Amino acid sequence: MILGSGSAAASDSISVATLHDYAPYCFLDGESLSEQEMHSGIKPGEDSTILLGYSWDILRESFHQQNYTLDLLIAPWIRAKREVDNGNVDVLFPAGKNEERSKRYYYSKESINDVKFVLYVRQDSHFEWDGFDSLSGLVIGQIHGYNFGDQWERVSDVRKIELKTIEQGFKMLNSGRIDGFAGYELNWDLTLARLGWSEKFRKLPSFGASSEHVAVLKTNPRAQEILSAFDAGKRALEKNGKLAEIQMAWKGKAQTLNEEKAEEMMP
Repeated sequence: MILGSGSAAASDSISVATLHDYAPYCFLDGESLSEQEMHSGIKPGEDSTILLGYSWDILRESFHQQNYTLDLLIAPWIRAKREVDNGNVDVLFPAGKNEERSKRYYYSKESINDVKFVLYVRQDSHFEWDGFDSLSGLVIGQIHGYNFGDQWERVSDVRKIELKTIEQGFKMLNSGRIDGFAGYELNWDLTLARLGWSEKFRKLPSFGASSEHVAVLKTNPRAQEILSAFDAGKRALEKNGKLAEIQMAWKGKAQTLNEEKAEEMMP
């Protein structure tokens, strides 16, 4: 599926790809996603009919501020990333930085959201965090394709199990099939709250954090145009007060997502 990128894209249109299960940043409005969804021609002042999220609002309003129309691809993260890597889509978001990704992508100067890296263990686990060395010999689950920082990538004496969903990871942790589950604190906590599993697990001290950005393939001839447009749009949102409105709105919406900590952790 080619949404239009590179020299083939219209000058006033940008194609963007994101994931569907990343509340409160990007998530579906009560819909299920079989494989992927495409929503073309989202003009300034318009919105997706199924995608919600703080990060989606920031990205959409920033590009709309610069009069760009958006073609939106919603897919599992690995598929969304593949479409960008294959040159079929211009923008991947929200994307954290690491050494490996920086070889392939240019990133916006302005961020979209922030994440904090934490490890979850069962409540009855006796494990205590004492740096990465304390994980030696353990089996840790992680979502395939997610960024947990360069330090985590360099940890080699841990068996890392690639998983598809947050819910799958917590089920495996609960059954004892893994010793710990690496996650993004706000997103993972929201999933636990939705499932009613918050009391089953505890969090270890954070092992890192990352801001997430708009990412564009370095080989995309429109890369600098696209990134400059987002950065200018984001700064305009801050200047005209729209950014503060979005932030305030999502602090309120956090309550409907059943997570008390979401309000204090949102920007």
